[in-house]
Amino acid sequence: MKETSIAKTLGVSRPTVVRDASYLKKASRNWLDGLAKDGFIFEFKTGLDRIREHGLELAKLLEESSNIEQKRRILKSMDDNVKLYLQLLGEAPTIHAFRKATLGRE
Repeated sequence: MKETSIAKTLGVSRPTVVRDASYLKKASRNWLDGLAKDGFIFEFKTGLDRIREHGLELAKLLEESSNIEQKRRILKSMDDNVKLYLQLLGEAPTIHAFRKATLGRE
């Protein structure tokens, strides 16, 4: 809706609608920035880091192993680890997408 229509519907002045919309946009931007710093983006990155560390540990186990069956299982785990990493990357939420969805901007 246009600001004039919103003001008429709510029974307030257009400047009130403009001021309130501006405040809400700024508040949501600050909220999203906080999420990026301390929230889901941080947790997502932490999860990806753990998957990478797990991959390094598997590589070390593979190098140390001499048992063929154990090597096969480690390789399978390494493949699963890579698949999980790529799956999470493909499903990653981004601040850019969040801002676009919530603020209607890029």
